[in-house]
Amino acid sequence: MLLQKKLKTGTVIKAWNYDEGNTAGQTVAAKNGSTGDFEALVHVESVECSEGIVNRLVIKKNAAEKLGWTVVEEEDEHPDREM
Repeated sequence: MLLQKKLKTGTVIKAWNYDEGNTAGQTVAAKNGSTGDFEALVHVESVECSEGIVNRLVIKKNAAEKLGWTVVEEEDEHPDREM
């Protein structure tokens, strides 16, 4: 499944699911205005490893900042956002 959304800033983001054997999850990427390619910003995935199956959130901080994104880590739920 592929989802695409144009943000208020004009930036286009895209999300897709993947399953690569021992890793399954979803990627969110942003369009690079210079190249037209989509660059992964976040992977939300489960991975089979020596500890068993673990869930992880991989944030591509350098790639995000290079594309002009601000990376914010929230400790608590934001009261203005609903799921």
